[in-house]
Amino acid sequence: VECRHIWLALFSWYGLVVKVNARCTMFRRGININALYEYHAHLFFFGFASEMRVDVGNCSALELPEQRIWDQGVNIPWIFVAWLLPLGAGALLLVVLGGFVALGESDFGSARYLHYTWHLPRRGAYKWCVGVMVLAPVLLPTLWFLQVLAYTSGSEEIDNLIVMKECAYSGLLLIFSLNKLAFPSAPVHAWDGLPDFLALSFTRSLLQLLLQPNYSFSAKFVDALWTAQHGDQSRLRRYTGDPDRVLDVCRAAQAAEAQQRKVLEMSSL
Repeated sequence: VECRHIWLALFSWYGLVVKVNARCTMFRRGININALYEYHAHLFFFGFASEMRVDVGNCSALELPEQRIWDQGVNIPWIFVAWLLPLGAGALLLVVLGGFVALGESDFGSARYLHYTWHLPRRGAYKWCVGVMVLAPVLLPTLWFLQVLAYTSGSEEIDNLIVMKECAYSGLLLIFSLNKLAFPSAPVHAWDGLPDFLALSFTRSLLQLLLQPNYSFSAKFVDALWTAQHGDQSRLRRYTGDPDRVLDVCRAAQAAEAQQRKVLEMSSL
């Protein structure tokens, strides 16, 4: 499981190298595959595709007829599945950006902003949006496979299964990215929601804004707190000009939470 990043990187690179050279070969032979993409994008996302002539070689062409999504009954479920992920993603962006605007915080180094992003995946609206997005890559291959078994045979069935196999790595990449959305690795602590902590501000460069996710900063910050607790404030000093105050705020809050848990455990005995 811990090596999945390596395998996904290998499969992605393999697909990229092969796709680049295959597409170059097709263009040299006069095969315009972009027109095919455009035709099917209009059909399965907007429900209608105009008649189109696609060059498939120097001496031949593929005539694609005008088509509506309901012209073939098997296509109708596809437009609903196709819109699941975009709708879920759009709703998720509204949830995230709406919450950010309501927060009224423009400094990405402020503790209030960090607290908002760390706790965002725990919100019900966030979970619902990600759930809708995850549903799409699960339903699509299932629907496809069932339709292949029910409505195709012979060479057409074999062709569909071959394409399904070739698309598998793209589906795995999509599921992996959605898994990161559904199960972020940012730790949540008692002290990150206290007023004293929310008043803090941390030093973060523009490069960190662009390249460092907040969950990565969270892990490094917790590591800096741990080393500062044992007398080495060098790491914590990278993120704040007052490491003593930050350490005191977090330590006092964590001690209070530990004491509260101890009392609850004693009372339950």
